[in-house]
Amino acid sequence: MDVTNKEHFKTIRKAIENNKLAVFVGSAVSFDSNLPSWGELISLMKSALELPRTDDYLKIAEHYYLQYGRNTYYSKINDFFPSESKPNKLHELLLSLKPQHIITTNWDDLLEKSINTNGDLYFTVANDHELASSPSSQLLVKMHGDLTHRNIVFKESDYLAYTDKFPLIENFIKSLFSTHVVIFVGYSISDYNLNQILSWIRNRTQDAPPAFTILTESKITLSESNYLREKGVYPLLCEENTNNATDYPELSPKSCRVAETISKIIHPEPTEMLDIIGEIAIDISSWETIYPSVFVQLFKNRFNITEINKIYFDSSDNVIVYNLSEEEKGYNRDKIRKIRRQLLKILQFIPVSEIRLSFEHRKYYRVRNVFKFEFVDEYTSFNFSKISDRISTATVNSSDNQDMHFQNAYDNYFLKKLHIAREAFTHVANMYFSKSLFIKSLISSFNKKQLCLGEIPWDLAGDFFETSMEEQLSRNDNISELIEKFPKSIVNRQKSLFHGLDSNNSFLLERFRNVANLSREIDDEIDSINSGSMVFSNKLASMYNQVRCTAMFITKNRITTLYSSDYKNICKIAFEAIIKRQCLENKVELDVLLSYSALISFKEKDLVKFLSDKLNEDKSLEISEDTIEYIFLVLDNLIQTISSGGSFNLKEHCIKVWSNALILLSYAKHSEVTLKEIIKRLTVSFDTNRWFLLSEAVNRFLVFQVNRYGCSFSVADLKLLFDKQVEKINSNENIPIQERGRLFSNLLYLIRDNENDASDLFEGNKQLERFISNITAMEFNERLRAINGFVFVIHSLAVGELKKKVSELLKTTFEDSKEAEFSESSIMFGLDLYNVGVLSETELVFVIKQLKIKVDDHIQKGSTTSSYSVIKEQLGKINKEQLKGFEETVERVNKLTDAMENSFKRFNEP
Repeated sequence: MDVTNKEHFKTIRKAIENNKLAVFVGSAVSFDSNLPSWGELISLMKSALELPRTDDYLKIAEHYYLQYGRNTYYSKINDFFPSESKPNKLHELLLSLKPQHIITTNWDDLLEKSINTNGDLYFTVANDHELASSPSSQLLVKMHGDLTHRNIVFKESDYLAYTDKFPLIENFIKSLFSTHVVIFVGYSISDYNLNQILSWIRNRTQDAPPAFTILTESKITLSESNYLREKGVYPLLCEENTNNATDYPELSPKSCRVAETISKIIHPEPTEMLDIIGEIAIDISSWETIYPSVFVQLFKNRFNITEINKIYFDSSDNVIVYNLSEEEKGYNRDKIRKIRRQLLKILQFIPVSEIRLSFEHRKYYRVRNVFKFEFVDEYTSFNFSKISDRISTATVNSSDNQDMHFQNAYDNYFLKKLHIAREAFTHVANMYFSKSLFIKSLISSFNKKQLCLGEIPWDLAGDFFETSMEEQLSRNDNISELIEKFPKSIVNRQKSLFHGLDSNNSFLLERFRNVANLSREIDDEIDSINSGSMVFSNKLASMYNQVRCTAMFITKNRITTLYSSDYKNICKIAFEAIIKRQCLENKVELDVLLSYSALISFKEKDLVKFLSDKLNEDKSLEISEDTIEYIFLVLDNLIQTISSGGSFNLKEHCIKVWSNALILLSYAKHSEVTLKEIIKRLTVSFDTNRWFLLSEAVNRFLVFQVNRYGCSFSVADLKLLFDKQVEKINSNENIPIQERGRLFSNLLYLIRDNENDASDLFEGNKQLERFISNITAMEFNERLRAINGFVFVIHSLAVGELKKKVSELLKTTFEDSKEAEFSESSIMFGLDLYNVGVLSETELVFVIKQLKIKVDDHIQKGSTTSSYSVIKEQLGKINKEQLKGFEETVERVNKLTDAMENSFKRFNEP
């Protein structure tokens, strides 16, 4: 097939798919239905005139009309067209093109007959009134009228008066050249009707869709070609049939060539693999990355593959395998080389290591992926400050750059500014659609919907609850409506690419199902290994590659499911499965992807519990240098946001991720250099106004490093942390409720253990003296909380004057407690004071008597509190001789403790 024709046919097919094809039908189409030609009709009229002085067809028809009148004129023409004539194969083929509109210069009714036979729905228009009142979006426009309406365009005056007689039809036809791909069939280059129509499109813009004319010739002159192209019309030249074999023996030779050309448009030749791969590369270029299984399905659809293992994604090796057919195995080296080049273009969008063209078992052509897929960016490293700065400096309101609008919308989503993001995605979806960037329009609409269905900041919950419910309930959503507006060519070719971006978020649900099933299989492997079996499998690699490809697809395409439970569960399940399975090996390795998965998916306490359960004392996380750098980058970025004036919800999110990052570091052994870098970041955490929410993670890191891995910190570093915390506590009027003093106490003990003496820390420490003075001045309940969290450890380690001051503070507070209602908290405080030697035996008796009153009251009411488990422990530290006379009270404390424990057991029973 001629290369030019081949490209033109693609354009026409695309127009058919988009319902944007218009076909102009000339008189030659009716030739094989035994209708007379113009020339025959004119000759008949000419013979009825007296010595006409012209051979001009239009003038002869005009003279006949003037000489014999309207009735004779139409009677003559009617007699000339036999009513029993039938449509031929060309009429049938033209309808097979499924044009939106058919325009004909013919007066006959053959097209109407063919339409009726086919059962097609075209509304016939033969005058302006019918056009104006047409109820259909598919028209058969008889632009030169018809014999039924007796308004045909035939004689000279008809052509001259056409604009006056058919203004609506003329404008409609002119508009088609701006909106539709047009094909002329049944016209020769010299055809008067064709030239009249072409004269209307002289001023057509260069952006208008192309027009084509099917010519029966296999060649035309250069001047003829230039004439047509100047009008924006491209000739489709029919190929000569050298062997005289044809599928249309009932047609004349010229009509047969036209029929074969139309047939090639309707039934394209099998497309070469190279061509289809090239088209796929274009189709996926609207995406940043493609999930491998999605590409596989796209490939299957484009090649009409039904075999199960013809092409598949092997997630264990992170490769796509294509099994060559016998015909494809016969391709020469040059063709294979070209195919590999095309596949390489595709690989820049698919995060796999290679594509394998398999021709025998374990023998294949390898197309390696040379493109790097950088996972770490401002989003995966939680660089909220950079994103916030970008938003503040963006000039999106004055820009018509839709990509800038999209990024601005996603940035606002990432910063949890959901109202702004939702409005921006709505706007940019329309922008993309207006520019025919359909995939980007779809992603924007999907993002607008999905951002309502993830984590909603509590201050937006009221507003977004109703919106979220509307989005969840409207399953016939705007995404489906948007896809219905896409050109059919986009839908047919790229359906696999956007199939999962629907109201149900099918893409993530499918990924979740795969990951969950794989996790269960890995659990079965673990059980088998623990039972003594040997297991060889690649499920661990498969799990890793699946979650990697999922994370790449979501983060790089800027999909608003980062805060959704589906996405977080995928990351969590994968992290747990991979770590559990590695715990049975020599090493438990943690890389950037696994770190990211843990950071976004776990609650702090759940991550601690999981790692503590799975990593026994001889196991630790093996963290590479790249991963350490990534975690440091995350810590630095997050602390910058926590220190800034961002929203409360964003800071809470940053605190959670920061704590998780430190938890990961807590379960690894580190070099001295790395520990120094970590301590720097722990110290900086006290420069934020949310330090008290970070101190628990800091405390955990220090304790785990010492207890699990025997780590030794420098006293200077520990003292710096201690001084930072005391300075922060002193800067607050009251100690934050969330600060319970664990880090404070452990820092003191660590300093003592490293120096064998903590007296240097206390001697002349103005910050600490100020701290004690501040506590002394506090309101009673606040003071009691501060003492329980901080002062007891100072009392146990301090010496000299500071110890006296602390003892005096404790005694004064106890005396103050007698003035208030003596609650269980006061009792626990008193027992602690006795156990550290601050209270006398006489004061102990007072405390026990108060305890008896509380215990008796609870026994009488049948109630209890969790305080009694602590009180029971405190009483156990006191010599039994000191509790003589209060044995019944001690027994009742035990009873209340048992009652509380039993209630917890019942609560936890399934």
